[in-house]
Amino acid sequence: MGIFQARQHRLHYEDLGAGRPVVLIHGFTNYGLSWTPQLAALVHAGYRVILPDLRGHGASAPASALCTVTDLGADLIELLDHLGIGSAALCGLSLGGMIGLQMAVDQPERVAALVVANSRRSFSDPEATALVDGWTGLLSQRDGPLKRLHATWPMLVNEPFRQSAAGHAAFEAWARVTASVEGRRSVL
Repeated sequence: MGIFQARQHRLHYEDLGAGRPVVLIHGFTNYGLSWTPQLAALVHAGYRVILPDLRGHGASAPASALCTVTDLGADLIELLDHLGIGSAALCGLSLGGMIGLQMAVDQPERVAALVVANSRRSFSDPEATALVDGWTGLLSQRDGPLKRLHATWPMLVNEPFRQSAAGHAAFEAWARVTASVEGRRSVL
C-alpha cells in the first residue's frame, strides 16, 4: 500500500510485481483493487501492476473540489513520477478509459500502450449527462455509493459469477470499501 501527495491531494495506490509497468485505472465509484481478478495473471506474466485509487475513491482522500478528467490524468502522471516510471501501459475502464485517453493526448510519451474498455470520449452528450446526473443524485443520498453498487452489480458481472463463492466474496470486499466512501465527496 502506498500513499502520495498529488497537488495537495492524498492518493492511495498499490504497486505489485516487477517488470514492465501496467496502470489499471478504475471507473467512477470503483477503486484500484476492483482489478483484483486480473492481478495474479499480470504479476505472474512478469508485469509491475499499479492500482491507483482516484481522488474521492477507495482509500484516497475525498474530493474537496470539482475535478476533471484532465486533473485525474495529471494525478496519475504525478504517480508515475513518484514511482520513477517514464512510461507505462494503461488500461482504463469507463472513467478510467477517459483518463487514459486524456493522458495519451496530454503526454503521449508517457503512454506505452492504451486499452480503453467500456468508455467514451466525454460525458457531454445529453444521454451521458442524464446518466451522470442520476449517479450524482444517487451518490448524494445516505449510503449512496453502496446503493449504486447494489444497483450496478448485476450489470458488472454475470449471474453465474454473482452466485458463486468468488462472486459473493468480490461483492462483499467491494461493499466494505464502498460503504466507507461518502458519496457526495466523490462527485464534487
